Amino acid sequence: MTEREIQRRLWITRHNSFTVLLPNYTPDGWWECDMFGVTRSGYFHEFEVKVSVADFRNDAEKRKPDYGSGVPYGQPIPEVIKHEQLAARSIKGPSMFWYCVPDG
Repeated sequence: MTEREIQRRLWITRHNSFTVLLPNYTPDGWWECDMFGVTRSGYFHEFEVKVSVADFRNDAEKRKPDYGSGVPYGQPIPEVIKHEQLAARSIKGPSMFWYCVPDG
C-alpha cells in the first residue's frame, strides 16, 4: 500500500468528521502533514502516514531549524525535534496526532 492510497482511504472514511481534510499540507509554523484536518470545532489533527518500519523509526528524528528562537545574528540556529514539540503540546501543533500504517 502506498502513501497516496492510505491518504485516499483516510479521506473516504474520515472526511465527514472534518471541515477541511487535505493531503500534504504544511500549516504555518508547523511540519508538513501527510493529511491535515480541521474539525468542526476548529481543532487541527495531523495524520502521519508510514508505509515501512524504517520510515516509522526515522520519524522520531525529524529536525528543522528553529528560526524563531531569537538567537543573535552569527550564532548557530538551534534545531527543533518534531516529537519533542508534540510531547510538549506545542501551541502551533495539532490537538491530535495519528500514525496511519497499512495492515500487517
